[in-house]
Amino acid sequence: MARKKKVYVEEFLKGIKRSQGTALESLKIHTSRLKKLAHELEAKIEKDDIDGYYSTHHDTMPVIQRIYTTSLRLGELKKLEEDLKSFNKKNK
Repeated sequence: MARKKKVYVEEFLKGIKRSQGTALESLKIHTSRLKKLAHELEAKIEKDDIDGYYSTHHDTMPVIQRIYTTSLRLGELKKLEEDLKSFNKKNK
């Protein structure tokens, strides 16, 4: 029975690693997008100064929210990974 638990834990850990990889790729994409948006906004500020029209619906908010939630997901996945590894060590 202990062997069976270990196999399940190992498979679960592999799934966590895949999820972490996917989330990390998403984080990279969204941080790159945020950099681009920030540079565009800086250019607009330099060009238009206070005479420009600035949107309350700027594209940065959804990107920032995705970065936040993806970072949160990565943190939760890491905690789950550590908990499973600890469980696996205790039940050898």
